[in-house]
Amino acid sequence: MNSETRRPDTSDPGRPYRVYRAIWPEHEPAIRFIRQQVFVLEQRVPPELEWDGSDALCRHVLVENHAHRPLATGRLDPHGKIGRMAVLEEARRSGAGSLVLKALLEWARELSYESCTLHAQTHALPFYHRHGFEEEGFLFYEAGIPHLKMSRSTQTPINLVVEGPDRIARAIRRLLRMTRQCLRIESPDHLPIRGIWPDILDAALRFSKNGSPTPDAVRILALPGTLDKPEMANWKDLARRLPSHVAIRCPGPDDPAHPGAYVMGDYHHLVQIPVADEIRAYLRLEDPHRALPETRRFDERWEQSDPPVDLQGWAG
Repeated sequence: MNSETRRPDTSDPGRPYRVYRAIWPEHEPAIRFIRQQVFVLEQRVPPELEWDGSDALCRHVLVENHAHRPLATGRLDPHGKIGRMAVLEEARRSGAGSLVLKALLEWARELSYESCTLHAQTHALPFYHRHGFEEEGFLFYEAGIPHLKMSRSTQTPINLVVEGPDRIARAIRRLLRMTRQCLRIESPDHLPIRGIWPDILDAALRFSKNGSPTPDAVRILALPGTLDKPEMANWKDLARRLPSHVAIRCPGPDDPAHPGAYVMGDYHHLVQIPVADEIRAYLRLEDPHRALPETRRFDERWEQSDPPVDLQGWAG
């Protein structure tokens, strides 16, 4: 580890933080300071569990502000496990933890790890979901704190072929959890609605509570004839319930039909289901090269479409 250099990222100097690949033991005091505050003092983790003797074998990332105050850290062990993710209270919800996690994933990728695992405290599951991690196995306890094992590929973007309604629903749930600002849904009648409806509802409510700056954060484009299907009642109820955040439109008769059902999130994530093959889907996460063109195509169709008659008074 001593051969590693302390390498800053290429962040814009205007950003509040700097990210470093730390060297143990050179940066041990700064890393210890963060973990002592977060784990030992705040979470009451016994010191003998926190300081497990493995740090010299691990690779560490350190985040500082421009005054060189250490704020966040995490480590990668020789088996590809990410751990000891800690952010001081003053820097939480500011992106410092995301910088640590992204830097560790990048390091793992350079070391040719195909995937990374971690043990997530259950309150942190939404954070790891946003970064593409998925749960594995059952709830367990470490230092008296509930955890779940999670994993994800180190590759960016993540591109997978998934087959079967259950796996397609799981792929869409994964996309929804990573989406923060806007969601585009095309041909919803071809989606495994029973498997994903609670997550669609959660996403819409999350946008509403967060005050998403995107008008009509959830946009649903559906052919007029499909809106009379019983399974579409939930979609229309949602549009009535959250009219400023959820909107439904129908393409006109001259609209160039585009085969397939799509779910698109934040211009970076995409699930595509070819209509001719409804048991197979393509999941593309952190892939703006593929997601952005489809989202732009969707938005062009959206501008040429109108709300259904029974929702015209509800449209946002």
